[in-house]
Amino acid sequence: MTDPSAPVAAEPTATAYARAVAGDPGRFDWAEFERSLLSRRADLLGPWEAALRDLHAPRRVSAWRGAAVFVLSILPLVVPGLLVIGIRTDQPLAGWLAAAFACSLAHVAFRLVQFRVARRGAAPDAPQGLVLAGVSVAFAVLAVVLAALIAVQRPQPLAWPAVAAAVAMAVVLVVWVVAERRRGRAAGTADAASADAVGALRAAVDRLAPNDRAVIERDRDDALELLVRDGVLSDDARRDAADAPLGGIARWAWARERRASGAGG
Repeated sequence: MTDPSAPVAAEPTATAYARAVAGDPGRFDWAEFERSLLSRRADLLGPWEAALRDLHAPRRVSAWRGAAVFVLSILPLVVPGLLVIGIRTDQPLAGWLAAAFACSLAHVAFRLVQFRVARRGAAPDAPQGLVLAGVSVAFAVLAVVLAALIAVQRPQPLAWPAVAAAVAMAVVLVVWVVAERRRGRAAGTADAASADAVGALRAAVDRLAPNDRAVIERDRDDALELLVRDGVLSDDARRDAADAPLGGIARWAWARERRASGAGG
């Protein structure tokens, strides 16, 4: 059963798509409109679909989430400091070991969540984040050494658990750095492929015979006029869409939505 709120699927022509969404503006979708416009030309549709793949991954991160990620990311830098303070003071070590143990486990849990998010297709860590993770490996190893010294020289109930937690933190950091470097290289290849897809689309459009191009543009213009007449689009939206390069309507609409959401946020 079709979802009545879902966008109308592509039609054989843009004009047919405009007729299909007439009277139901909520089901209009720019990508499906342009897919309909190009559906008769496989030489355009393939590179068009490839060029749009990079538009589907959300990139915006809230300030609160960014702050939480930063705090969790620097925990490996904090753990050795806690242990050093505990060693150098005359106070009982239990509290410092507990804090180091908790911080280490919190960072391990944070990285495990990041692994899960990465498997879902999130963008690779920024270069600064990767540098921080690399530096954190050294601090995690230092935390292991300090916790082990405490366990050997000043035995405490939480000393060996703190050692185990620090070891887990060091291991997960090493695995994270290696995995992110690989994902970063793969993402660079994907970015190049995306740029190649946009170039391939432009080249395919440039290769169109004048008559073929005129047929597509007439279909586009007729469909846009019909959408305005039926109240699906404003006249400004029609004019802007008509001015977009052939094959670039969906990308123009995506950029417009991002500008609108940025202004609203």
